[in-house]
Amino acid sequence: MENFIRKKNRKWMVLIFLSFFLDSCEGLGVRYPKNFKLERHLQTEKVKNRALRKIREKYPVLKLAVIGGGGITNFHNITFYFDCKEPKSVSEARKMLVDVCEITLGEVNANKKLRPYLRNYPFKARNLDIAIFFEGQYGEGKLYCVNQINNRVDFESQNYTKVSVTHSWVFLTESYDEAKKKVAKTLVQNTK
Repeated sequence: MENFIRKKNRKWMVLIFLSFFLDSCEGLGVRYPKNFKLERHLQTEKVKNRALRKIREKYPVLKLAVIGGGGITNFHNITFYFDCKEPKSVSEARKMLVDVCEITLGEVNANKKLRPYLRNYPFKARNLDIAIFFEGQYGEGKLYCVNQINNRVDFESQNYTKVSVTHSWVFLTESYDEAKKKVAKTLVQNTK
């Protein structure tokens, strides 16, 4: 029993040490002004919250599942994963994904106080990791997930049995710019 407790304490001590080391960045030889990390954190949280508020207004069916992003020395990415209970076609999912990306990019690039902390300005789609999972959509021909990472949009299907997920595959891939053009083209066609 004592051995178990000592091992458990060692794990916590290592985790605490790593969190202080990575948080301070002093170990990396990086020194920041006094309130640099606090200000960066406040601005990134404001941006994420504003973007999420706008996304929820436009798409109330999206429920946030995962939020993340950042970087140790500067702000370089945002991660949003959503769950959607309604099935969507490829074109509907593409529009939803592009809208989420554009809302997020608009909020990041509009925040002047965040700019000094960005790795690159303007923030671009390559800085986003966005995914939308469509619940209960399993099997060939059904869209299970659409995601955008590194300027690439993937549409995925997934097989599922009562025991486990058996296989997932990408059935369509396009660049983010292609997806934006297809959404714009669809909007123009719908307005005619």
